[in-house]
Amino acid sequence: MSVVCVAWSSHVGALMSAASRPGMPSVRVLSSRMLEEPDGVERCLETMRSATALFVFRTTDALWDQLDEGIRLIGKTVPVVCVSYDPAAWALSSVPVETAQTAYRYLTYGGAENLGNLFRFLDALPNAAAVPEPVPVPWEGLWHPDAPVRAFATVGGYLEWYAGYACERGLSLDPKRTVGLLFGRHYWVNDMPDVEAALVHALEAKGLGVFPAFTNTLRDKATGNKGATIWSREVFLGESGSRIGALVKFLPYFTNNGGNMPAFVGDDSPARESVRVFRELGVPIFQPVFASSKTLEEWEADPQGLNSEVSWAVAMPEFEGAIEPFFLGGGTLSQAGVGGTEIERRTPHPERVERFASRIARWLRLRNKPVAERRVAFLLNSDPCASVEASVGGAAKLDSLESVSRILRAMRQAGYAVDVPESGAALIETIMERKAISEFRWTTVQEIEAKGGVLAHVDLATYRRWFDAYPENVRQKVAEAWGNPPGEPMNGVPAAMVLNGDILVTGVRWGNAVVCIQPKRGCAGSRCDGQVCKILHEPSVPPPHQYIATYRWLQDGFGADVVVHVGTHGNLEFLPGKSVGLSGACFPDLALHEVPHVYIYNSDNPPEGVVAKRRSYAELVDHMQTVMVQSGLYDALEELDRLLGEWEQARAGNPNRAHQLEHLIREGIAAANLESQVSPETSPDFATLASRIHAALGLLRNTHMEDGMHVFGETPQGKRRAQFIASIVRYDAGQADSLR
Repeated sequence: MSVVCVAWSSHVGALMSAASRPGMPSVRVLSSRMLEEPDGVERCLETMRSATALFVFRTTDALWDQLDEGIRLIGKTVPVVCVSYDPAAWALSSVPVETAQTAYRYLTYGGAENLGNLFRFLDALPNAAAVPEPVPVPWEGLWHPDAPVRAFATVGGYLEWYAGYACERGLSLDPKRTVGLLFGRHYWVNDMPDVEAALVHALEAKGLGVFPAFTNTLRDKATGNKGATIWSREVFLGESGSRIGALVKFLPYFTNNGGNMPAFVGDDSPARESVRVFRELGVPIFQPVFASSKTLEEWEADPQGLNSEVSWAVAMPEFEGAIEPFFLGGGTLSQAGVGGTEIERRTPHPERVERFASRIARWLRLRNKPVAERRVAFLLNSDPCASVEASVGGAAKLDSLESVSRILRAMRQAGYAVDVPESGAALIETIMERKAISEFRWTTVQEIEAKGGVLAHVDLATYRRWFDAYPENVRQKVAEAWGNPPGEPMNGVPAAMVLNGDILVTGVRWGNAVVCIQPKRGCAGSRCDGQVCKILHEPSVPPPHQYIATYRWLQDGFGADVVVHVGTHGNLEFLPGKSVGLSGACFPDLALHEVPHVYIYNSDNPPEGVVAKRRSYAELVDHMQTVMVQSGLYDALEELDRLLGEWEQARAGNPNRAHQLEHLIREGIAAANLESQVSPETSPDFATLASRIHAALGLLRNTHMEDGMHVFGETPQGKRRAQFIASIVRYDAGQADSLR
């Protein structure tokens, strides 16, 4: 017989740790996650029935409904404390409400002392007066794994200590090279900030300062809990502006404070308050993710990566503008030795933590580097299977070539040391004259070399240094598909973009910028019979060596501070790997490596844009749509419309002319190819046919069509602007007063 506690999985580790301390009563701790198992409900009830006292943290999950009657029956013989975020669930308690409130405060305050006293309190019920009252613990504070105190209550206190600590270790105290961390109080109060500590040390190993703060998400005036938004403003914003150059937000939920701050006009988003704070900070907001329902080994083996966590840990932070849902850790299970229950504890993944720290450092380097020294790599799309070289630079509803030309011009005006092609036409002419593309069909590597389309030769030693650092299963997959580095003929398919043992990287340099065509995803050589284009039949096939080498050279050879993909969409985000929460063996992660990624994307394609955000860590910059104009009538259609109008006038007073026009109109139907729409052979009289023609012409006249392609940064003016607005409001939006 023992005290039984059933709680959320996030509480289980802390509860079990407290239960294993000396002097504790016999305790059984169960995770509410067991209810999801096939026989979990019955096993949970069986354990509950053996309790001398029962503590339940009930959720709103429907599975709990199957336990309610059993809890009521248990409460007839032993003390039952049931707490929940749902006030109605507290009625399941068999103890006075004041007793349940005390137990809840033990759990809410947290920490080893309070949780230990929770068990003593439950074990002593109904006479628990001798057990010490719950001890309040700070709701927010600043923390460092190496600090001499458990927490700092003020910014000044932390900075006073950290100045000496940072000086001893050569760490930056410049706000532009300092990273803020905002994480949940739960992990601090229960001594479980393992991932946070690992990231702090990884960032400091790169010479960066850190500013870690813990908080509860929601504000509670009654307890003095300030909430995440107010505390973030106090900690990360100083009198002279932001104290940090980047923020890592571990809190997955919207960091609002209960409506204390004014909202944007017309904005009813739950994220509005946190967005307001983040805009004031003016720094990148990173949102790492964790496998809350898997061990690291289970995550590694799962082709999806994350599952149940996506909605609340990935999608919700996207509403706040958070970027890079980078996987940092998962759970570990170990026997606790108390009732045979296993402890769940969030554990960092060393390689992922190190890579994430490197990516943050690269973002800060981009942010702090003088504009004239920044290097930018632009990548244009290409679909060689569609129309060979004619598809270079293709993008959905965007003139990517003219856009890049204008972006380069704006960059030069802003102080970037870049050259500028005269126009988008000049850009594509330069690319094609130099054959600055991956070889395909009629272009050989020798021709690309001779015409000046090669940006770099990546020698075998350099590529091997990169390639050999990748996971073994990655190297094996690439070698099986494309041969050993730098590439070998495989089943009649030549090595992709290899010349004299070197891998060729193609593109055109424009000062501190390069414009490249995205390397070929899954084919090589001039043969095009469906056999060499492996992605048509093997979607899991890895990209060729040249693909991997190109992205890595852009970072480590050219020294790109940022990669910009231009237009919807390329194929980096669709390479093999996990869906969300990528590993170092996932090809989007592997190819992108550490460089910041900006993606100019079509605003009307959010589903695939989300893929780019989650699988290639893209910071999306949406662009407008092309202008839509009324197609109107032209040629044979316009002539048919004229004849129809003349017939309407003649039918009443000039029957001979009307009869003549009927013949001309029938001929006009054929000339305009409208037979299938008006079916002249089925009309019982000409008036019926005229009505059909009028309807068909009206539909065609009012049909909207795209007028050219959008150029990034350009808004339509004059008549085209009016046409664009008219096309937007042409449909009723459900309002009482139609915009149209």
